[in-house]
Amino acid sequence: MLPTRHEDGALLRLQHDSTAIDRAALFTIESTPLYTVGGAAGDPEFDLTYVNFVELLSSGGIVTQAGIGSRLLVFEADGKPERRVGRQGSGPGEFMAMAGMALMAGDTVLVADAANARLNWIDPHKGIVRTASLDAIGARSPRFLFGVLPTGEMLFTSGGGFGGRAPDSLTRSMATVALRAVDGTTHTVLTLPDLDIAPFETRYRGVIRAEGRPIGFSRLSRGRPWDALLVTSVGEGFRLDLWTAKGRSVGSIELPRSRRPVTAAMRDADIRQQLARFGSGGERMVDRAESERQVREGPYADSLPPYRGLFVTPAGTLWAVDYVSPTDSSWSATAFRRDGAIVGRLVAPIAGFPATFGDDRVVVRSLDEDGVVTLAVYRIVPVKHEIP
Repeated sequence: MLPTRHEDGALLRLQHDSTAIDRAALFTIESTPLYTVGGAAGDPEFDLTYVNFVELLSSGGIVTQAGIGSRLLVFEADGKPERRVGRQGSGPGEFMAMAGMALMAGDTVLVADAANARLNWIDPHKGIVRTASLDAIGARSPRFLFGVLPTGEMLFTSGGGFGGRAPDSLTRSMATVALRAVDGTTHTVLTLPDLDIAPFETRYRGVIRAEGRPIGFSRLSRGRPWDALLVTSVGEGFRLDLWTAKGRSVGSIELPRSRRPVTAAMRDADIRQQLARFGSGGERMVDRAESERQVREGPYADSLPPYRGLFVTPAGTLWAVDYVSPTDSSWSATAFRRDGAIVGRLVAPIAGFPATFGDDRVVVRSLDEDGVVTLAVYRIVPVKHEIP
């Protein structure tokens, strides 16, 4: 389904109409996953509690990154645990602060370690095969790895954080995107609007301070390499912006849709999930009662962000995943071709959200009421329409 093309000098706006989603080819997932890992019956040595990043290997297996515990977990194509790579520390084969990963040619996994200022090239079946310094980026520069271009250039971001004085009113923090060249030199290419920050009063141990706090269901910047381009979304409607690797704007893909209103049930469910994490064995809390108060009384957006994540398959399909609220029992995503055409619309009738996409499959991350994480690999299939 091709968009309408509008050329404005060097910029190309690809605009879909309001009926494009309804007219798109419809996909779903098979009712039974190809395999599942984790869950209450999973191997405790391969616990997925703190796993947030997943990549599909060409063999059909998956590799995951667990930030807390500093390790990669590798699973075979039938879900059997295969290998753990790394542990907490600063020595060879160790990680201190894993900050993103990217899958490269030959199933090599590139992992950034911000605290140890190292890049690590990892063979999922053998372990770390090469390291390089991250010092060239600088102590205050972006260190979260979110992709590698076909040229071997790497993309880093500083997104998801907030620093500086407390704002006087609702504002947005900024995310910096940096490009690391093959020779190791690094420079900033983009600065994008990121988290919505609201003024908030903290009272840790009775000390009152005015600080900034990200609002619940905040907009935030998302980005992925898409062939030689960088595609980003900053929550300004259902719009995807396209950039060269050097940070020059070349156009956008626009899809007129309305953001979903945030309900009281969504807020309550989100608060319950945050409070549940306090008892999950995380870091020691300075003032638990105050931390819980902040969760309960923190500000929330009135609408959900447009997209939860962007994913690019090996064949070059871009999946833009709609934001998933804690009360949702299904999730959806839109597939785009390189020319901006909508390939299809995927609606999955299960809770959770996608962790990554392959050409014909998707890995879904789900969380049960006890906080136990499961990763399930599903095949993507077209919806069959019955002939009357």
